[in-house]
Amino acid sequence: METNNKFILLTANKRLFQALSQAIRSKKLDLETDLPPLCDIDYIRKILVRTKNTSFIREAYSNFIKKYNGTPLGIIIDYKIDLNLDPELDPDKMKLLKTLLISGVILSNMTNLNYTFTNLICIGSPDSLNQFKVFKDKPFLLYKWMKTSNPQINRLLENKVLYPEKTIETFSFDYILIDEKNDIISASKKLELIIDHIVSRKQSYINREMTKNQTEILKGDFEPAKLIFKISSHRAYMDGKIYDVENNPKFKAFEESMIYIIGHYVNSTLTVVNEKIKKFLLEDLPKIRKIDQDTEINIILNDEAVIDGSTTPSLNIFFSITLRDYKNIHLIPSPQNFGKMEKSPGFISLKNFILKKL
Repeated sequence: METNNKFILLTANKRLFQALSQAIRSKKLDLETDLPPLCDIDYIRKILVRTKNTSFIREAYSNFIKKYNGTPLGIIIDYKIDLNLDPELDPDKMKLLKTLLISGVILSNMTNLNYTFTNLICIGSPDSLNQFKVFKDKPFLLYKWMKTSNPQINRLLENKVLYPEKTIETFSFDYILIDEKNDIISASKKLELIIDHIVSRKQSYINREMTKNQTEILKGDFEPAKLIFKISSHRAYMDGKIYDVENNPKFKAFEESMIYIIGHYVNSTLTVVNEKIKKFLLEDLPKIRKIDQDTEINIILNDEAVIDGSTTPSLNIFFSITLRDYKNIHLIPSPQNFGKMEKSPGFISLKNFILKKL
């Protein structure tokens, strides 16, 4: 999956909307018109006033990716939009912009979302020029003032600031100024120049990514890895069943209270293995011992765990979204598997969950 050739355009200025739409199409590129939360300000206002919730925008962004098999080539949006919300819900009139950027950060860490980056183009007044110049030079600063109620998502946002070189590689910022004269023609010409740069940048980025020595994704069907948890020196758990260690010597080598993934944890088995982990933590482990959200949980990926290039991005989104309520969950890979993770998409974000190497 990669960035497609579609643009999302969200502006309250209807004349400008028409002019910028024409500029996009003049470059033989497409404009999103089917998903109202990504193209219709009036629709967004109507839903937000009723629900006070931006989940429908995030869902639309996800649907966009599924529908067009990739992220938008560019997002053009008013820097500030009055959504008719109470001041405490949208004090700086930037709720829509923040929602789209946060959604992009989450979804860009999903499995198979490769060769993707965000080109953000903000429409603003000359009063915002100094701020825009800062963001154009250091786009990662846009994420500095974004916070959510989810600590794992906040960690993803913080990484955008902590690793500026990586952010700049995958995220660009540009701007279009509209003053009281409402010069639509100049705005259209500026967008055409920006689009030329974006298209060139996209191809250069893809070329670089394709030549990197990334961990390969294994093809074919494999038996899903087993989940093993040694309860004590006498008992061990494996895939939903309890075994006697004395009668099953293979469990003796495992450390107690550690979760081991043994076998293929690769592209064709990710869903099954993730479900095993989820079931164990939510249903089976609480029957074995008392746990809460702060309980330390360590998942071991030693050399008996076979991973590929899809494992890291899958674990990243799995930990950040599905297992987000667990505050103290860690991965402990072998040096070999750490090396494979390091050369896979999503490693920088996943690195926060890696406690140490075996």
